[in-house]
Amino acid sequence: MNENRKFWVTTVIAITALLISVTSAIFNEIRYVRSEREAVYVSLKKFFGEYPISTTNDYSGIKGNGLINTIWEAILSNTGKSTVSIIEYNLWTVHKGGMVQYSGLNQGLFNPDLTKADLPINIEPGASAKLYLKAGLSLGSKASKLISDAPSVTKSKIMVLSKYLAGKGMIDIFDNPVTPFWDKKKTTVTGFKVDGQESDQVLLISFRTARNNSYSDDSRWYEFPTQD
Repeated sequence: MNENRKFWVTTVIAITALLISVTSAIFNEIRYVRSEREAVYVSLKKFFGEYPISTTNDYSGIKGNGLINTIWEAILSNTGKSTVSIIEYNLWTVHKGGMVQYSGLNQGLFNPDLTKADLPINIEPGASAKLYLKAGLSLGSKASKLISDAPSVTKSKIMVLSKYLAGKGMIDIFDNPVTPFWDKKKTTVTGFKVDGQESDQVLLISFRTARNNSYSDDSRWYEFPTQD
């Protein structure tokens, strides 16, 4: 009985040691996998400010009324513990419940100095990369007509053009009704208020990494920044 008892005690100790070893190995592997797991936060927002633009009045875009090129800010933050390599991106517009691409929508990714951004882009853990996206948005039919008849100087910059549309047609680039604000002499539009947002455009951008993970965000033209 003593020999049998010693045998079982020895066996139990050996099995317990084996289980502890296996469990430790499993937890070490989980910790390693978690440390290597990618995590990227993507933020896409309309760029607020003045910048040069160009427009087309052909049958392009989702409305067939032409395009206006716009600038958006994309920030990619590596919240993981390993370096992330961005190798590809795609851009869509959300229209009638689906994702749509059209000629002139994706006009390229650019660095903060507006030079062309080259992929891949490597982002270290805890670091972020800021990029600018140029996207062609679809014009409303009334806005397209006003722009085609407008002097060149009024359609060279985004805010200048927006104020021109507000003063000339009381609309925005999507044909939404606006109320213009005039100077004291009633000769110059200083700003405007959008009275209704029946029409808007939503963009969705997706970035793919070298490990074949995808991270995305969407934003709309009238998604205003929050006030602190």
